[in-house]
Amino acid sequence: MPFQINQNPKVSKWLSSLFGNKPVPVYEVNTRTTDILYELAECSESRCEDISLLIEDLKQKSTEYNVEGSYNHELLLEAVGLSSNILSKTALSCLNALEGTTVALSAKDTSLCSLMAAMDDLTNEVCATERKNQELDQQLTLLKKQMTAALVLHRSLQEDLGKTEDAQAVEMAKAENRLQNMDFLKAKSTDLIHRIRSCEKLTTLKQENTSLKKKLDSYMDLTPIDPHHHYHHQRTHILLSRLVGCSVNVVDSSSRIINNGATSSGVPRGQKAGQVSVPVDEDLAAPTPCLV
Repeated sequence: MPFQINQNPKVSKWLSSLFGNKPVPVYEVNTRTTDILYELAECSESRCEDISLLIEDLKQKSTEYNVEGSYNHELLLEAVGLSSNILSKTALSCLNALEGTTVALSAKDTSLCSLMAAMDDLTNEVCATERKNQELDQQLTLLKKQMTAALVLHRSLQEDLGKTEDAQAVEMAKAENRLQNMDFLKAKSTDLIHRIRSCEKLTTLKQENTSLKKKLDSYMDLTPIDPHHHYHHQRTHILLSRLVGCSVNVVDSSSRIINNGATSSGVPRGQKAGQVSVPVDEDLAAPTPCLV
């Protein structure tokens, strides 16, 4: 779209007065921008007219106030029997100062009573302001103390938190150690149970060994009838002796296993704990004929 200065007279006049000697910026010309600039021009003109009227009103009021002040000044001088023509510059400055003081104190008139009353009111206001400032200072001091106490409490809480974390770390280490001790005690109790069962088996083996010895003694007391029975009796005696010897070896091995704390070592592979392995003689393995 083309960019050029709007040809609307009112908008052009307003833009020229707005920018003065500076060139008007180039803008896009369309219906929307034209309407917006036209509305702005009207609002600016109406605002300028209102400001002009307000300025004229203020100028008129200032003139009226000056006239009224001059009239009151002349009236005051006439009331005290003085004239501005016969007063010196020092007297006029004092009168102006008195007038300004009366206006500043909002006194009714320039009499001493009115001025003293106005000064008393102003003094009371100053005292009230000082009391309020003191109260604010006290509140500020109290807030500072509370803030200091809060900071001290915060620091103490941080230290307590650090100590609590350290104590928690120590307790966690103790708990871990206790868990490890508990696992060790569980393993130890399992080992003790196994040892107790091995002792029971050992006791059973000892009892069986005792019964075998008794049987062997009974066989030892027998008298052979013939050579063939004597040969069979001798073979039986050798077999029983070997069985008793194996039982004794098993008992000794079990005792050593229990004393050394082993749970499964010392037992040959393929043989259960408490099982007795008896060596077999080749001559005894074959059937021996018994002659009657």
